[in-house]
Amino acid sequence: MFSAEVIAGMSDVETLDLLRDLERRQAALDAAKVRALARMARLRPDRDAGGHRFAGAEVGAALAWTPARAATEVARAARLSTLFPSTVDALAAGRIDLARAGALVEITATLSDEHAREVEAWILARYEHKTIVGWRQALRAKKDRIDPDGAARRREQRRRERRV
Repeated sequence: MFSAEVIAGMSDVETLDLLRDLERRQAALDAAKVRALARMARLRPDRDAGGHRFAGAEVGAALAWTPARAATEVARAARLSTLFPSTVDALAAGRIDLARAGALVEITATLSDEHAREVEAWILARYEHKTIVGWRQALRAKKDRIDPDGAARRREQRRRERRV
């Protein structure tokens, strides 16, 4: 479909259009993968401290992933699908990419579900076109505004861990 010869013959505008289209398609594929991984988590509900043990083991074997990667991917997909379905929908529509969805999961991990959903609604309404760095900074800032006590604890912890 997009052979080297076809791409080599494209103008700059056509090339940029192709790149945007490929990004949207990749996001839709990533959303389908998230949903499939979350389905495996529901099909194999046994969990251990590191994630979804049985689902991770099967996914890892099927995709030649390490057990750690498989467990991480399954756990992230399960959290995205259950707690952040609007984010998965935005991913499927190509409005955000998997890196942004993953950042939402990572940065809100210490928040309550209610606060995490509040952060999700806020970020999806305002920052879908930010760079990943801007996205992460905005998430952290909103997290600190929603949970000021937690922000103070995290600052104090970082202060204690500093080595000069």
